[in-house]
Amino acid sequence: MPGFGGTWLRRRARGRDAAYLFLLAHGEPCRAEELLEPTGIRRKPAVAEALRRDERFVQLRLEGKWALAEWPHLNVTPYPNAVEAFVAVLTELGPLPKDALFVKVGERYPVTLWRLHQCLLDDRVGITEDGLIELVARGATPIEESKPARPARMAVDPAGNVFGVRLTVDKDVLRGSGVVVSSWLTWQLGMRQAPMVRTFSIAGHPTPIVLKRATSAAQISSLRVLVQQHGMMGGCEFVLFLRTDDSTARIEHACPRHVCPAAIGPAETDASPPGDFAAGLSP
Repeated sequence: MPGFGGTWLRRRARGRDAAYLFLLAHGEPCRAEELLEPTGIRRKPAVAEALRRDERFVQLRLEGKWALAEWPHLNVTPYPNAVEAFVAVLTELGPLPKDALFVKVGERYPVTLWRLHQCLLDDRVGITEDGLIELVARGATPIEESKPARPARMAVDPAGNVFGVRLTVDKDVLRGSGVVVSSWLTWQLGMRQAPMVRTFSIAGHPTPIVLKRATSAAQISSLRVLVQQHGMMGGCEFVLFLRTDDSTARIEHACPRHVCPAAIGPAETDASPPGDFAAGLSP
């Protein structure tokens, strides 16, 4: 049956096969909760139990993350992740051309080329005047992310002060996980290196919205309670508005009532059509 990335999976091992393909593509160990979505398994303990019974997977005891047993660096690397291996190579060998640096890091911590490019955004890494990659602590200029294209589900008012992000209430939102969003948002807010964090307060709510920029992705968290307070359920659409001048946020339920899952029930509809939300970007 079809599964992760469109690859056909064995019916009796669908979750484990999907976890294998996800880890293979991701290139780094993951926590059990990160494997819920790609495997389709609902509970973290069930993921751990499934992987424990499959010799293709090993659990890294210090971190609790799951990895592929075939990865050669697991038992010898002292690095918890690719970024730390990246920084260690620069610390030991000094400035290097990008391609040479990628080779050296890959020898110590094999990951994909895509992941190596992401590591360049770490705030400890920079570039010298002659184009070599070096540590910022030794005088290199920090490397900023290039401007991403604006996705259709994001908008900003003409003054550049209010940003709108249209989101769907999915499994990640309902279980309180961070929601991955386009890095266009963090780039526009000046968060062009990693790690960076910005919070937005909500009137009458003690927990702020948290926007994080890591080397691998941008992420918004603390949405679950808000959508529940607004009476939303799985499949509902909402818009998160972020003001930059006072770092405040608000959300609006965006479903047309006649197709809203919360209004007519999940048995009758599974999603609402996207609409134009730019009108809500008022100062």
